[in-house]
Amino acid sequence: MGTWGTGPFGSDGALDLLDELAELEEDERLAELGRILSATSENPELLMSEVYPDEVVAAAALVAISLPGGASIGGSQGEAVADELAAAALSVPAFELAGQALMALNSVAGQGGLWLSGWTDDEKLASATQTVTQLRVVLESVVGS
Repeated sequence: MGTWGTGPFGSDGALDLLDELAELEEDERLAELGRILSATSENPELLMSEVYPDEVVAAAALVAISLPGGASIGGSQGEAVADELAAAALSVPAFELAGQALMALNSVAGQGGLWLSGWTDDEKLASATQTVTQLRVVLESVVGS
């Protein structure tokens, strides 16, 4: 897997997911996001075989971006992924996926999670942790209300 950034879409796997989602109708896109996000809790054996941590983080980010307060997450990704992100973005807030997104994010990017444990450089780990914190803030604001 190629990783070039600490943002939620900074890997080949994340960009591949955006491309796959862009080909789907919105209802199918929501269903696929739900499948990816639920895999960490309902089918943990799928993690690292059919669903990968970078895809889970990207899926959680797509949900967060769709929610109130999440627009800045999408805007911070830069031009490198702007077209892919725009094509895969949800047109309405995915409130119904916020809880699953938060649980899945905590699973792969919480204490001991595979996504965060993959960063060996302290500076990149700090940046990746900041990414997770940004996503959590948006998701928790919806889940907690």
